[in-house]
Amino acid sequence: MRSIRGVFAALLVVILVSNGRTFGDDEVAPIRLIDASAAVCLEIPRFEATWSKLQDSRLLARLKGFPPVQRFLAGPGFQKWTLIDEYARQATGKSVTAHLLGAFSEAVVIAIYLPDGKPPQGVLIAQARDADALKQTLLAWAKLEPEHVTRTLDHHGQSYIRRAKSANSTEVVYYTLFGRTIALSDQERLIKQVIEFHEAAGDKGNSIAAGPQALGDSEHFRTNRARLPAT
Repeated sequence: MRSIRGVFAALLVVILVSNGRTFGDDEVAPIRLIDASAAVCLEIPRFEATWSKLQDSRLLARLKGFPPVQRFLAGPGFQKWTLIDEYARQATGKSVTAHLLGAFSEAVVIAIYLPDGKPPQGVLIAQARDADALKQTLLAWAKLEPEHVTRTLDHHGQSYIRRAKSANSTEVVYYTLFGRTIALSDQERLIKQVIEFHEAAGDKGNSIAAGPQALGDSEHFRTNRARLPAT
């Protein structure tokens, strides 16, 4: 049991230590688009580089040696993913994995909220290596689901998209783009919240900035995050 805990602890360190990401003057760090009320928040800076490092590590080789991991890799869920990857490669020229690595290259943040009396709600915010990589991922998504239907909406002057898998589908997601950054959720209110935090980050004097606090602006978060070892 100790060896299993050690392996997963090491895996967590590999993910978390890459916290030296810097942002341009006109960019907002994804973590600053998350409300401080989030029950769970996972941040992976430099996702593509971290993934590459993990792929070449002895840690991954050790993980693959564990029977539970071996069963997962041989199971129907993972095998279905490999088929989807191959289908996407034939249809778009890249696998889904490759598209996601491009779209998530610089940072990925996943936050889960637990609103009273409601099921858990989540939002994913990712930053691509550049706007073109993000555009290519969205084009591939459209090609893989040709019957999808989109509608452009607006909140505080920022456009966001309502995307249904098909005209009669109940599978609906919302997303908005800020250059090479995308926020995605099946909850419209969370996308609106991201837009408000992005606006507040660019204008500290507006009324939104005086509202709910972003997690990335929390003093406790900054203190604890700074204690992580940098690469």
